[in-house]
Amino acid sequence: MTNVYHGDIISCDNKNSLYSYLAEENGRIVYLGDKLPEKYSRANTIEVKGALLPAFVDTHVHFSSWAIFSATTDIKSSTSHEEMLEALLDYDRRENPKNILSFGASAHSVKEKRLMTKEELDRAFPDKPVSIICYDGHSSINNTAMLRRYPKAVQEARGFDMQYGNITRESFYLAVDFVTGQISVFTLMNNISKAFDRLAAAGVGMVHAAEGVGFAGDLDVTLCSTIARGQKSGFQTRIFFQTLDLNKVIKRKLPRSGGCFAAALDGCFGVCDAALTSPYEGQPDNSGILYRDPKEVRNYIMASHRKGLQVTLHCIGDKAVDIFLDAVTAAQKDSPREDPRHTVIHGEMLRPEQRQRILELGIPLARQPYFINWNLEPPEYYKRIMGSRAADLAPYKKELDMGIIIGAGSDAPVSNPVPLAAIHKLLNHSDPSKNVTIEQALRMHTWNGAYMTFDEKERGSLENGKIADMILLDQNPMKVKPEEIKNIKVSETILSGKKYIPGQKPASAIMRTITGQGSRI
Repeated sequence: MTNVYHGDIISCDNKNSLYSYLAEENGRIVYLGDKLPEKYSRANTIEVKGALLPAFVDTHVHFSSWAIFSATTDIKSSTSHEEMLEALLDYDRRENPKNILSFGASAHSVKEKRLMTKEELDRAFPDKPVSIICYDGHSSINNTAMLRRYPKAVQEARGFDMQYGNITRESFYLAVDFVTGQISVFTLMNNISKAFDRLAAAGVGMVHAAEGVGFAGDLDVTLCSTIARGQKSGFQTRIFFQTLDLNKVIKRKLPRSGGCFAAALDGCFGVCDAALTSPYEGQPDNSGILYRDPKEVRNYIMASHRKGLQVTLHCIGDKAVDIFLDAVTAAQKDSPREDPRHTVIHGEMLRPEQRQRILELGIPLARQPYFINWNLEPPEYYKRIMGSRAADLAPYKKELDMGIIIGAGSDAPVSNPVPLAAIHKLLNHSDPSKNVTIEQALRMHTWNGAYMTFDEKERGSLENGKIADMILLDQNPMKVKPEEIKNIKVSETILSGKKYIPGQKPASAIMRTITGQGSRI
């Protein structure tokens, strides 16, 4: 059966071509143009009311973690500690979980201008363990009941604070491994399946999923991989194993590895532990920390490079980025490859010479545009901790104009995976000189994302012969005012030419994978 779409067709190809007609047949695009050929005159015609464009790609999602936390209670929108506690108490009344997990606490978005204390949590929850992951995904606040539950390895690691209930640095990663590891297999499977539906509703057709957060035997990697592979909807998932243990990646026959947690080279700005080459403003003894020895990083990247694998690692500060770039340079010298596409996740603080090296090495950046003018980590906070350096944080326009490939991601659960909200941010920066064009913003969320996992020949743009992964929007983003982008809605997600139907059960996806019907990951 042939379907013809008529209306505003935004291709997101390298010429940003616009068309009036698109014909799809057997899941592939067979025609694009402004005049419909006679042979398609009797095809089923769909009138596009807003715009048709490629399905979005989210280049950095902690998929299992987001699936878990989005099924608990999200407090990112809370404006006070009272609101946070009420949300937690309401969740406890409704679900009565053994442990209360939550996500999104920030000192910047609440009227108290500080994080909640252990004592405040203890008063509300004297007996039930509570852990609230902070918005940055690198720290948490906990009540006494939860602190006592953590195993010895968590309590003895750097960053564990029994007195105040805050957990940061290496202790934080171990603590998250512990609390997520308490989730039942049945719950995790169902949450993962529902997460695909939420992503598709936002127009996402592909995710780069960073997996590996402490389940015994890396169960989350296994389940996410299996359920993702068996999606009959055509939804695409590219798994990134968060590990520097190359044997784990090879054993699972994955073509790539990386992410955060065990694959993070440094921390974040939220707790001032992103690794910088010069100290934080007003903190002469603090230049952040490195979680990995540079030699270990170099050896891992070189070994992965020799085997033809792609590596993507969390690097926020410029010192961490230096280590990554030096390792990739050494790997290319040791074993030249034409186009490895090793990728920096975040890379928010880059010096001019680093941007040039990134361009020359062909390294894409997996960035999070939703962080622009973010109330959970606002510009005034950056200025306070970095001084004049804050003015050059993540300058999307400058870097895109240079030719650097930037793929947009949510870092979910850090921000919600809603690409149109991120596109709105890219076009409405508090500094208008940093606004990107609508064409650049759309390419960041489509072709650039597909490129980052070698999918650009089949997906990421609407071109003849490509797979028909598309979305219908109720308005054309190229015809509305920039400040109105946030009001656009996704009317329909179409993958491999078929409308996305939510509700696939995890058992069905697993069976499809077992019987050989699954797609690549």
